[in-house]
Amino acid sequence: MQKLEPIQPGKTYRIVQLGNGDEPLFFEQANKFYFMQLLFKHLDPVCKIVDFDLQEHRIALVLKFREANEIPEKYGDKLYQPLSNLLNSYAKSINKRYDRKGSLFRRRFDRIEIL
Repeated sequence: MQKLEPIQPGKTYRIVQLGNGDEPLFFEQANKFYFMQLLFKHLDPVCKIVDFDLQEHRIALVLKFREANEIPEKYGDKLYQPLSNLLNSYAKSINKRYDRKGSLFRRRFDRIEIL
């Protein structure tokens, strides 16, 4: 797997996460609302959510990361951690709620720096 450049403070990224196989990421409308709650809870300390698109098999986010002096020390050079926490938290809750097992997401999230 190709190593990605670390997420940098002050930059804007388009983040895309795909569902695993043909199974949906959102089984009902309430799942989208729950995901949005988690989205703001986990990402607000490190970035501004510019845009998001929640589709049946794909999540797309545009995130403007805060400047280094505005980011809590615990994230330091691990700006991916809140994104990982968001996706793990959501996957665990969906697995528990729908009595399912295994990965909800296909692989790590993709990201592209944008202007």
